[in-house]
Amino acid sequence: MSVSFWVTLIRAGLLLTLGLVLLFFPDRTLSLLVNSMGLFWLAAGVVSLRRGFTDSLERGLPLVAGVVGVLAGVAVLTRSVTLAYAPDVVIIYVLATLMLLTGILHVFRGFRSREQHGRTWTVESLFLGMVEIGLAVLLFITPFERGRLLHILLAVWALFGSLVLISQALFILRQSRQQD
Repeated sequence: MSVSFWVTLIRAGLLLTLGLVLLFFPDRTLSLLVNSMGLFWLAAGVVSLRRGFTDSLERGLPLVAGVVGVLAGVAVLTRSVTLAYAPDVVIIYVLATLMLLTGILHVFRGFRSREQHGRTWTVESLFLGMVEIGLAVLLFITPFERGRLLHILLAVWALFGSLVLISQALFILRQSRQQD
């Protein structure tokens, strides 16, 4: 099995855990949310970098997304150091910007490669992108609002995102088995 399969499956597990905790323990989730987002962006960045280095057709965007994802993940996971150099509001706006860019990518580039049928667009990716864009806008408007609505939206994003990632992991697994 490929590394991409395992990394995608781990990302799905992180998002699923985050979504369940956000749903059932919303008052205790800020630290878990921040750490999970950091791990998620770090893993997503590594996957994007790998894709950027191995895909001869699409190099630029995956490499940029990978570098941004790795930097964001490291910045979030080392926030005790990061906070010494940047105030909370700057970090929240950077995270909102990353979520907005990720959402836009999911909406406009939410495609899966299929050998027989070319590239096909997925409704799941569109929906996930729309939720990410909505959450980013919400973070821009109310960066320190920690209301129930934000927790519910984040939980929906995390749970749905985990399903999309599980679907992608299974697709990667099928692809690798067909190539072997």
